[in-house]
Amino acid sequence: MADVKVEGWLSADPTLKYTQSGMAILELSLPENHRKKQGNEWVNDGTTWWKVKAFGLEAEHWGNAGLLKGARVQVAGRSKTETWTDRDGQDRQTLVILDPAIRIIPAKEQAQPSPRAQDAWAQPTQQQNWGGAPSETEAPF
Repeated sequence: MADVKVEGWLSADPTLKYTQSGMAILELSLPENHRKKQGNEWVNDGTTWWKVKAFGLEAEHWGNAGLLKGARVQVAGRSKTETWTDRDGQDRQTLVILDPAIRIIPAKEQAQPSPRAQDAWAQPTQQQNWGGAPSETEAPF
């Protein structure tokens, strides 16, 4: 398994389920769009679809955090390929990110370059409030 970091917009509302033993499992669907330069233009170069799976308390946290289809997120975790058989008997593969660190990208940051140009994980912006007193735009609770 390799570590990966992906940024994109959720393609569906998250799914929060529980096992018979009561463990929470959260699944997100996240497309990663690829672009390449062709001459003087940037063109689409395909999409990689990721299934993101979180478990336990982390799954419950993000499952109840109000994430919805269209939310822009960054996800970092361990990648794995799951193999399964479809209804027609064909073998299929799904790329999965396990035990993810998830970060919702605030609207103010969405106009900035992607993390490839500026590592948003290593350099929190001033808009982020990681504790202490609430900022002027945040509710005090």
